[in-house]
Amino acid sequence: MNGKFPSPDRQEDGTLAPGIHELDWASFRLLFGTGRSRQRLLAGLADLIDMLRLADCRSIYVGGSLVSAKHRPADFDACFDPIGVDLDCLRELEPALLAEHESDRSRLMRLYGGTMEPNLLNPADGKTPLQFFQFDTRTGETRGVAAINI
Repeated sequence: MNGKFPSPDRQEDGTLAPGIHELDWASFRLLFGTGRSRQRLLAGLADLIDMLRLADCRSIYVGGSLVSAKHRPADFDACFDPIGVDLDCLRELEPALLAEHESDRSRLMRLYGGTMEPNLLNPADGKTPLQFFQFDTRTGETRGVAAINI
């Protein structure tokens, strides 16, 4: 790694230790881009990051199996900080990033290999995506997420 960001600690189950672990894109790729299936997911994530960067987004958060020790994660789960983002620009680049309908999530999954949504409060459960990513619904345990400064 580049030395600027330490490698995040992991729990026994291979998930990130609880908390938000800041990384730059190069460090994230080194840590989580091993193997073909992961490289494919990172390619889709990189495309979304490029669009978000053009819309003045400053950071995203990635949780789920992509940031775990799982050998072949099927997808990625991510959200972005909407503060300061040019929403008109984002609508032009990829309107599904604003995640207004379930079909938007399906489109992102199909085209990019995962989901990305604004980190906004969900009125149905009272949580933001970032809060949701830090909780394992299967085990009830807390886990960490990666924050990528873009």
